[in-house]
Formats: sequence, C-alpha cells, structure tokens
Amino acid sequence: MRAIAIALFALVPLAAQSRFEKFNRDVAAIQEQLRIKISTAVVENGRLLWKLDAFGPKPAGPFQQTYSDEQILWEFAQTDDSSYLTVNVPSRKLKLDARASSPAMTEAAHLEDGNILRSAVALAFLVDVVGLPPSPRDEMENRALTALYLGQRDQSAAIIGEALKKFPELESSDDLTLLHLLADLHLPAIESVATVVLMKHPDLPAAWLYYGKYLRSQRRFREATLCFKQITEHQPPLNDPAVAEANKELSTLE
Repeated sequence: MRAIAIALFALVPLAAQSRFEKFNRDVAAIQEQLRIKISTAVVENGRLLWKLDAFGPKPAGPFQQTYSDEQILWEFAQTDDSSYLTVNVPSRKLKLDARASSPAMTEAAHLEDGNILRSAVALAFLVDVVGLPPSPRDEMENRALTALYLGQRDQSAAIIGEALKKFPELESSDDLTLLHLLADLHLPAIESVATVVLMKHPDLPAAWLYYGKYLRSQRRFREATLCFKQITEHQPPLNDPAVAEANKELSTLE
C-alpha cells in the first residue's frame, strides 16, 4: 500500500484535540477511497505532538484563493511517483504540509486547475482543524472527482448529478475542474458551465481543451476543432501543456 506523510504545523495553541481526531477520521476515509496508506504528524508551537512518518521536499508556489472569507495560500507539485501539498491559513497561523509516495493526492484533485478546495485532504484540514464552515457542495464534487479518478464513471456521474440537483447554482459557476469533470463524463450540464467559464476566462487554455473534448465526444467536430484552435493558434503562442494536447486532438480531426 502506498504511503502518504502529512505534517500539520500550528503556530498558536489549538482549541481542541477533537479537531485532530476528526481530521484523522476524514483522512482515513480518503485513504480508503484512494487505496493508499496515510500517516499524520502534528506540531503545536514548535513542539512535536504526533509523528508517524518522515517528510520529503516541499513544493513550489504559492497560489492564493479565498474560502469562507479566509485567505488560503497553497502550493503543490507532483512527479511520476510522488506528490506534495501545503495549505496555509495565515490569519489562523495554521499550516498543513503533505507528502505522498504516489501522484494520487494531487492527480485525483486535478489541482493543476487552480482550486485547492478540490483536494479532499485540504478541505478536511480547513473544516476539521482550522474550523471553517463545511461545504457539502465541494465535498460532493470531490467525491465525484475521486470516483472518476478510480475509474468508477457511473458512480461519479451519479454523485455529480445529485450535486447538480441539490445545488443548481453549480451550473452557473466558473469552476474549471467541474468543467473537466462534466466533459470527461460527457454530461450535457457542461454547456452552461462552459459558457460561464469561457466568458470569464477566454484565454484559459484548459477550458477550451476540456470543452473541445466534450464536443468531440458528441461528434460536434467542427465546434471541437474551433475550440482546439483557440489554443494552438493563440497569439502570442502559449507555453502550456494544453497546446500539445490540443495539437494531438486536432490530428485526429483533420
């Protein structure tokens, strides 16, 4: 079983040990979903409270976003056989460091799309340890992502379908990872999400790539070609992994 090592650094006293107990229960659930072994370590005010594994190099970054009015700084990196993640909440002086001996921790969350809330480990940290409000909508989307990553397409489609019914505002969100999820599952709800994402981020190559792949799956080849060319013919030329993928897609259409 693959191993994940997680370090949690607290620079001020933590309010209740139960936060860590809940966090570890959530991480244990993630362990079962991704079929990997997870170990944790906790440091409070520089004093080691709990350590079950060693830690590797930290990733580059940082990226910044907001959750429940809190500024979140985060970093991630991955290789063929490892992944790294840090999540920092400056106002609470709490930081999570995580290292995995497989890329699953970041691949499953599709963190290259730029949303740390798609990481089940990060979301559990923010809710359980930092004490921010839970987000059932994000939790459902993360479950759907994990199921898709594990090849459980029907289960993934059922989960995200339920989420779309329960949270209809999802279809008007500019959530790039949701666009990827809907495209991969070939779900028609992608149309409204794509409209919002591409309107707000017309120069985002991943958005054109995801939507183009969906259009190709629906045999809407002309529209798919136009999407891929938004990437390959962009001026100035893009330095993005999506360029190679778009060229590969075009080679199958022309």
